[in-house]
Amino acid sequence: MGPITLFDKSFLQSLSLNESVWFDHFFITNVCPIFFIETLADLSKSFEDDRSPEDEVRIIADKYPELNSQPCAHHNDLSTSNLLGYEVPITGQIVMDRSRLVSIEGIPHAYSEMSPITKAFYRWHDEDFDIIEYLHAIEWRQHLSDVNLSEMPEYLKAWESFNKSCDSFLEAYSIAKSFIESKDAPFLRLEIIFLLLEVPKSAQPRIRERFAELGYPQLDNFAPYSAYLFSVIIFSILSLQSGLISPYDTNNLTDIAYLFYLPFSMIFVSKDRFHEKITPYFMRDDQTFVWGEDLKKSLKDVNLFYSLFSEDEKEKGIYKIAPYPPAHIGSYVAKLWDKYLPNWRKKIINKSDHKKKQNAMQKLNRLESASEFNYEKENFQLRDIQGIGRKIKVRKKKGDWFQVPKDIE
Repeated sequence: MGPITLFDKSFLQSLSLNESVWFDHFFITNVCPIFFIETLADLSKSFEDDRSPEDEVRIIADKYPELNSQPCAHHNDLSTSNLLGYEVPITGQIVMDRSRLVSIEGIPHAYSEMSPITKAFYRWHDEDFDIIEYLHAIEWRQHLSDVNLSEMPEYLKAWESFNKSCDSFLEAYSIAKSFIESKDAPFLRLEIIFLLLEVPKSAQPRIRERFAELGYPQLDNFAPYSAYLFSVIIFSILSLQSGLISPYDTNNLTDIAYLFYLPFSMIFVSKDRFHEKITPYFMRDDQTFVWGEDLKKSLKDVNLFYSLFSEDEKEKGIYKIAPYPPAHIGSYVAKLWDKYLPNWRKKIINKSDHKKKQNAMQKLNRLESASEFNYEKENFQLRDIQGIGRKIKVRKKKGDWFQVPKDIE
């Protein structure tokens, strides 16, 4: 429960273990692949204090959201699907990784097995690392150091707007936006998308055919999510070329990549000043950028409030003692709930609610063994999905808090 929130590594690292429990509890978290890659890359780092790379990764894995998190599908996969004509919602929902459509009484539901990303974080928490992960970490850091961010791709120089220096991020964003909205040289633009978005060659003929059949539409109409990704990359190239972003800071590549997953959230929380500067250009009107220190302080206050409860109460689990944020302490958490879940303060749990929960649990238990839903035969639309189930693994106690009742086996 809670608003759907994208977070970066800098924010999660800043939290205490107890604060991470409340973040997981009061927000539905989008675990994007970039967070996983950043954490994985730490295995090849050296740290100033006595901590080993394994210690650092284990600490992050310990704070990994368990209860209300959902790993997001990779942006490259989503982009290719979108170019092929499949719907990719960019209105705030998480597009689940490793999910499948199943049928319950002919009604489509989504069911997600435990993601490999989630499994990796559980292993890392237990200090279980594979040699292949060390190799990937080294490869990722080498990739970042080899990229020359200051050079503009040759195929963009044909456009006059790319041959001038931008004085501001706003100017860079405006050029990027106009590029995806223009109908000039449509096939050349499509070929540039193939290059910059790394579209598999096997998919390109079908995409060209679809593009022609639709009359060479604007890119943002043809494939909205792919066009969004394209605008972020064009913005980045222009900003780097103009010196607005340092070409020598390879962290910029990773920071920018978090924006690829911005459409699948209501909130983006980060402690990175670069994110604070550039994120607003790509946000919908209904999205909020949250400075990490502000949310951390609020989570600290929430933790202090519930720490005053008796041990008997705490042993009932956080869902029992804290179904909603504490409304009376004026926390930032509560304000975000007010914005995105405006009726939560009026919510009254009654018998019918409990019956609905029981029915929902019975349906969840059927999802894993349910038959596949034939989306092609049924003329399926994403809005037709009537329920979502996820397989997760949860530690009974995390930090000082029981995430489930103590007496549950």
